[in-house]
Amino acid sequence: MQGEGVAFCYKSSLNAVVLDTPLPAGLEAIMLKLVGDGTRGTLCVGYYRPPSQGTALVDYITTNFDRLMTTHHCDNVIIIGDLNPRGIQKSFDSLLTVHNLHNNVSFPTHGSGSILDPVIADLPPQEVCCYPLGPVRSSEHEAILTRITFKRTRDESSTRTLWQWEDADWEQLRRFLEATNWASLLQGDVDQQAKRLTEVLTGAQKQWVPHNQHRVRSSDHPWLGPQCRLASDNKYRLWRIYKRNTTQRNKDHHKDAAAHMEATQAWAMEQWVESRKRKLRGGHIGSKQWWDLVKDKQGEHITSTIPPLLKELLTSSKEKVN
Repeated sequence: MQGEGVAFCYKSSLNAVVLDTPLPAGLEAIMLKLVGDGTRGTLCVGYYRPPSQGTALVDYITTNFDRLMTTHHCDNVIIIGDLNPRGIQKSFDSLLTVHNLHNNVSFPTHGSGSILDPVIADLPPQEVCCYPLGPVRSSEHEAILTRITFKRTRDESSTRTLWQWEDADWEQLRRFLEATNWASLLQGDVDQQAKRLTEVLTGAQKQWVPHNQHRVRSSDHPWLGPQCRLASDNKYRLWRIYKRNTTQRNKDHHKDAAAHMEATQAWAMEQWVESRKRKLRGGHIGSKQWWDLVKDKQGEHITSTIPPLLKELLTSSKEKVN
């Protein structure tokens, strides 16, 4: 090693796993996996880059980022340490841009007045707060306290149907409902009538209301919709093109795609926040749903003793009782 090496200290109560990850010669880094409720977790990378080393460490993280996250089943990443980014600002900025990361340190961390010890994460900035604690003994570096808000683990992957009600063909839907012979349709007991009514209405909805299937993964943010995923996939596609052919044109295309993805995510997050606000202050939801929204916003786990309905509609009185 060219420097002093890297050490990671953590409480024994923390569910952390040291990852055996071979590194190229000369790179000083250690990796932990902070495990949540399941098998997935957060990748935590600690490093030291001597000023004379060049861009090797940052280039390694940039190139191997996706592989490390996939191999170790991690949904988020936190990168901390003494990076000395002043001499490698271009590579440092590229790392942040390519993988949509954010440096959460905005204050000097060194006696020279520079930020030499960034705290990099892919979490929303409002969930990561960094505070200066002052110099550590005779060191010119300042200690940094970082508080991270981890939300509760969401359910496993599922598929949602997104209905585009603003593009619905209301005229055709109205004509269909007016032309339906309800007298001949709604016969039998109340359970049979409810079943037939449900089939007719859901069938008409599928026919006259545009919709698509959206896959929701356990690691997704609640505001992550199809537009965000499309922008993210396009950015990654252009990044692979740029890596295969490092021309200025390909670089500019990837940079534009990264900016578009950030703008799309900011828009989606704002829409989600406004939707939550409308629900909480609108008075159109029950008290139980209101408290569920509040607890989910605070990251608290909501436990229910009632098993969920998995792609099933219960319409008869017997089914509802059981």
